Amino acid sequence: MAEERGFFDEAGLDVRIDVASSFTNALAAVISRSADFSLHGPEWTAISAARGGEVQVIGGTLNRLGAWIACTNEVTYEGLDDLKGLRIVSGTMPTTSTSAFLNLIGKAGLDPSSDITLIEVPLGNEIGPLAAGQADCAVLYEPNASQAIDEGYKVVASFAEELEPYTFSAVSTRKDTRPGHCGKVPDGHQQGARLHS
Repeated sequence: MAEERGFFDEAGLDVRIDVASSFTNALAAVISRSADFSLHGPEWTAISAARGGEVQVIGGTLNRLGAWIACTNEVTYEGLDDLKGLRIVSGTMPTTSTSAFLNLIGKAGLDPSSDITLIEVPLGNEIGPLAAGQADCAVLYEPNASQAIDEGYKVVASFAEELEPYTFSAVSTRKDTRPGHCGKVPDGHQQGARLHS
C-alpha cells in the first residue's frame, strides 16, 4: 500500500519490494546487502544480533498479535488456567505464537513444562493433531483459526485481547544503514496502514 500510494517516493526513497519465501531469507537478504530492509517478526533480528549479526529492528508495523486458541467442544474454558492438563498444539519454536502462548500461560500461573503437554508442529499444521484427537487445543494464526471454526472447533482466546500491544512484525535493517533512511521506511508503512484502518 505504501509503495502503491507513493509514500516512499514522497519520503525520498527509491523502493523496490521483493517477496522472500521466508523470514530467514528476508533477513539473509539484508545481511548480504541484496536488500536494505526486511519485514518479519522481530525475534529473528534479535536471534541474528545475538549471534553477532549487525542487524537491528527500526520500527514495528503490526503491534497486536493475530493468534488465537481454538479447542474441541469438550474443553471447558473460562480462562488460561483451564488449559492445565491439556494437550496443546502450536508452531515449532522459535515462533511468536508459541513464545507468546508460553508467556501467557506462565502469567496465568501454569508451568509449561509440567502443567500442559505442548505438541510442536510446523506452522500451518496445527489443526491436524487437533482433528486426529492428539490435541485438545491449538494455537493458530489465520487462516487456520477460521478453518478451525469452519470445522466445528471453538475459539476460546484471542492473543490481541490477552496481550498488551506487542510488536508482531517489524522493519529490520543493518546497523550501518544510513540513519536518515531508517525512519522513512516505517513511516511509509504507517501511512499505508492508516488507509486500511
